[in-house]
Amino acid sequence: MADQPHTPDAITPDCRPINPDRPEPPPPLGDVAEPDGDIWFFAYGSLMWDRGQIPHTAALPARLWGYHRALCIMSYFYRGTEAQPGLVLGLDRGGSTRGIAFRIAAQGKAQVMADLKARETSVNEYHLRWLRVRIETDASDGEKKASRKVIAGAYVINRDGRHYAGKLSFDDKVRMVAQGHGDRGACLDYLCNTVAHLQEMGIKERELERVLAGFVYDPEPPNVY
Repeated sequence: MADQPHTPDAITPDCRPINPDRPEPPPPLGDVAEPDGDIWFFAYGSLMWDRGQIPHTAALPARLWGYHRALCIMSYFYRGTEAQPGLVLGLDRGGSTRGIAFRIAAQGKAQVMADLKARETSVNEYHLRWLRVRIETDASDGEKKASRKVIAGAYVINRDGRHYAGKLSFDDKVRMVAQGHGDRGACLDYLCNTVAHLQEMGIKERELERVLAGFVYDPEPPNVY
């Protein structure tokens, strides 16, 4: 992610504060145990549309409570430099996140999780957490959506790491996206690609769109993934 070949491409919420009137309250943020047998993994960025990166037997819409997408990770290599870091996606505390839950078969899960670890957190930007998510499934009557809770792995931001940007002002986000150019190109390309993919999936990220609207930019989507 922060400085990985396939940095997850989403950035701030679907990050609305938890509404106490909603029927689904947020669970505690702490870990639960990794399940035996088949497992689920929650994706909130580029893995949602670049699904060949994760072998799976099912991929279903899901919502994670207690964390939200945020522009909160400084990229010192792939989307920026030490002198002028870029800003990319992480899962930070609070709110909720719409994403995709991938079911991973028990017989291959050790290798899949090892590959995900290498992809996501080579410089300790993230922690793997096992969290409760709600997945959508087709109801038996074929007309309505049903849902159920599962335990899923997710990589959340390491707030103690040097890549964590903390809470930034809108102007600081725009500045860091504008300045970021690294081994995988411009941070602005990353943001444009992220917003386009999320919109295609029906996910509205108001803060991402607001940051992107701060630029005069070529409307042709960059081919960065």
